[in-house]
Amino acid sequence: MILDISVRNLQDDIEWLAGGSGVLASLAVGPGGLLILEILVKVSSLEDHGLRCLMHLAEAYERHRTATIAEIAAARGMTPAYVAKVVSILRRGGLVRTTRGSRGGLRLTRAPESITLAEAIEVLTGTRRRLHPCVEQDHRRDCGWTDACGLRQVWRDLDTTIQTVLNRETLKSLVSAERAEGDATSLSP
Repeated sequence: MILDISVRNLQDDIEWLAGGSGVLASLAVGPGGLLILEILVKVSSLEDHGLRCLMHLAEAYERHRTATIAEIAAARGMTPAYVAKVVSILRRGGLVRTTRGSRGGLRLTRAPESITLAEAIEVLTGTRRRLHPCVEQDHRRDCGWTDACGLRQVWRDLDTTIQTVLNRETLKSLVSAERAEGDATSLSP
């Protein structure tokens, strides 16, 4: 796809992206004057740690057992206080159930294969992750560019790709990938 956009407009849009949308972007001039747009989707600490807590709970679910905050903290390298904060968000979002008592602990509310990354991130952040405001229907509210913006379709295509991956991957697929990597690591010299 060839985009006919001015460098100034592109740079303005990139500066907007760097302003906290969860995306880091940079613009460079490559060989032959070719513009290179580098985009990196930024994952927050809460999203990363929240997914790691959910992965631990997915492993426990598969073993028909519960997990404790202390256990998750030790296994995943987090403080118990931070795990408690993350678990509170996940519980309010309906992904985790807590049970008190000697046989109590934390448990997923559903099977790991039924919880997608998209759902988990939405619970953790309180919103559906979007690459850029112009992928929304009411994009004019948040974006000053006209309908003739050459970047809109690029942002929509990238957002669609990201959403496809987040909706395809589940807690079960993450745990399976982690196990496969662990097995591969233990086999390497």
